[in-house]
Amino acid sequence: MHYGAGGAVHHPREAKDIQGVDTSIKVESQIVEVEEKLSEPGISEEEKQRLSKKEDYLRKKKEQLRKKEEQLREEKLLLLKEKERLVA
Repeated sequence: MHYGAGGAVHHPREAKDIQGVDTSIKVESQIVEVEEKLSEPGISEEEKQRLSKKEDYLRKKKEQLRKKEEQLREEKLLLLKEKERLVA
């Protein structure tokens, strides 16, 4: 158990889920930053290539996070079904 803001008690799994959300938001923010830099006038061809590679990497990372989130959602659903089966 962990204590959060205001003394609220959080289960470690909940904290991990929240960190996952933060990571997804951070990646999206980084993508936006790269897109903005790419649209700046006077950017060198070398810098464009570097930023394009970074953008590709971030988009792949975002997709991996989306898949992980989907997997966790499916696992949670299976656990809930198993819990219902055991209670019944």
